[in-house]
Amino acid sequence: MPPAPLAPRPARRRPPRARLALVATALALVAALRGSPARAAPALVAVEVVPFDGPAVAGPLAEVTATTLRLEGRADPIDLDTVREVRFAGTTAPAATGEGTPVRVGLRGEELIVGRVTAADDVGLEVAVAGLAPLRLVFDLVRRVEADPPGRPPCDQTATRNPPRPNADVAYTRAGDAYAGTLEGASLDGVVLDDGGTKSTVRWADLAILHVDEPALAAPTGRTVEVETRGGTRLPSTTATYDGATWTLATASGLAVKVPAAAAAVVRFGGGRYVHASRLPFEYRHTPPNADEAVPAEYHAPWYAATVDRMVLGCPLRIAGVTYRHGIAVHSKSTVSLPLGKRYARFFGKFGVDDGDETTRETQAPLEHLRGDVTARVLADGREVWSSGGSVKWGQPARVLPPLDVTGVETLVLEVDFGAESDTNDYADWVDVVLERAR
Repeated sequence: MPPAPLAPRPARRRPPRARLALVATALALVAALRGSPARAAPALVAVEVVPFDGPAVAGPLAEVTATTLRLEGRADPIDLDTVREVRFAGTTAPAATGEGTPVRVGLRGEELIVGRVTAADDVGLEVAVAGLAPLRLVFDLVRRVEADPPGRPPCDQTATRNPPRPNADVAYTRAGDAYAGTLEGASLDGVVLDDGGTKSTVRWADLAILHVDEPALAAPTGRTVEVETRGGTRLPSTTATYDGATWTLATASGLAVKVPAAAAAVVRFGGGRYVHASRLPFEYRHTPPNADEAVPAEYHAPWYAATVDRMVLGCPLRIAGVTYRHGIAVHSKSTVSLPLGKRYARFFGKFGVDDGDETTRETQAPLEHLRGDVTARVLADGREVWSSGGSVKWGQPARVLPPLDVTGVETLVLEVDFGAESDTNDYADWVDVVLERAR
């Protein structure tokens, strides 16, 4: 028997309009007689506004419109085209409470929803998210649902070990079994797949990951806004406004979401005057230290491929203890070719050797010969415009690239070569790499 559909939420009961008017009049009269002041507006939240170029500024965040940001006490608004991110301070989000299976849900617009499944039917899931109202996620917008048990390591990439299958939905269990077919629906017991009339239920307690055969949406053009909550939910959006207390978002997949200031950790901007280089299509070429035509390139890919916004091992991009949201992770010896097409004026960012996962850090720290060691260059149409000036080693702070003039440049190449030591753990990151559009 298919699971019962989600029951609609009962409408909120309201007293008759006449009674509301009478109550409001009485309260106003009492306030006037007592001289009671009007209720004070909620205090504005302190933030740090980090521009793409220049020093950060801090203050209470009063308002964000479609084009500008305003800090209380500052006369002039700040153009959003110049803002890299807004970091919220001094707030904490309440933890998700109640029953439900902890999951991480990836949507077609690259939203990442972290919460608990509290209801499910043949149409989709309802997920409770810390600090937000419950989100209704229809399966047409879902690309994957991953189990998110307590204590899950930050480098764990379930989707890498259990990849999607073309033209099919597929659920992997924690024991390694796979059930492919068509996703028929879900309930609080688990997800149901139909394979030619044979139905299989994978219980939530056994699920590792569910891949739904839905394509990613095209990347939005123009300015983008990504709100990340303190619980790890990321909401890339096409429009976002802020009234001093709440972010109102229309996400890339079309969700309407309100994020209270207390739940927001950081808000990131891009796509206007400045573009994250990791969002451009690029060509990657890797040359292993012992290149052998007998070994196909596919063999090296699991360890040496270029990856966007995470390193190939699955960890967030991290250099000398600092984590970065955007960047391109590579391995020596390699080149990343970015097609600029003479559309940009400046390029800048940072470069360094990635910290790696916990096992890598434990082996690298005490043993010099196991630490990553690379050199790096930036080439504009074949002309060197930046060099690391020697070895860049594991544990060193990221090297800062000054703004580089790329006016009229067709192709920008980010090159990483072997350093003085062996190629062991030569995982390198180009982070916060940004292109400024030509005017």
